Amino acid sequence: MSPLPLLLSLALATPVVGRVLVMDLEGISVDAADADAATRVVAAAAAEIEGVTVMSAADIRRLASLESDRLKAGCEQDASCMAEIADTMGAEHILFGSLGKLGSTTTVVLSLFDARTTKVTRRSFDVTDAGTLPRLLREATADLLGGTKTAAPGAGPSAGLVTLGVGAGLLVVGGASAGIAELMVQAPDGDGDAKATWQTVGLVALGGAAVGLIVVGVGGALMAGGL
Repeated sequence: MSPLPLLLSLALATPVVGRVLVMDLEGISVDAADADAATRVVAAAAAEIEGVTVMSAADIRRLASLESDRLKAGCEQDASCMAEIADTMGAEHILFGSLGKLGSTTTVVLSLFDARTTKVTRRSFDVTDAGTLPRLLREATADLLGGTKTAAPGAGPSAGLVTLGVGAGLLVVGGASAGIAELMVQAPDGDGDAKATWQTVGLVALGGAAVGLIVVGVGGALMAGGL
């Protein structure tokens, strides 16, 4: 598989940085306890994202004493209401959503409000196995916020970018060298000893290209926060 799509997706990703308010998820035909647990999962997942400071709806109520009706689902349809809450708390984004159950299927909708642009980005998915809900909530939250987990010391996007560059270089040089070696082996006027030497060069070049591909994968994982 070519590393180009991975490189492009990493280059185009724009992680959220700053203060994010995580609102209580609205439960529709869902137990209040389950909706509260889902909210906690989302808040915890958001807190793992590098550069994100999380505040919850409970924090808003305690610190700003906002009216409870401004925290209800109706506010999510009113950009000025959401922007007012964000401005009050000095937040750049508000993360909110709902869980609605119909039969054995739970539909989850997570939305991210950008207070600077008033743009809302959404992710939604259906769940039939309740055991998978926490994982899917974490994945959707990471997707909305950019997907970059808090980096360990010495790792992260910078180290990942360097690693990607080294891997891509090995891949290109190794592939080109293997191609040249193959041409020399197939040359009709080459002697046996020279062809044997070029065969060895080709094998070494292929090995270098394989190492480069592995290094590219490691670099991608570092940039995504997986290592």
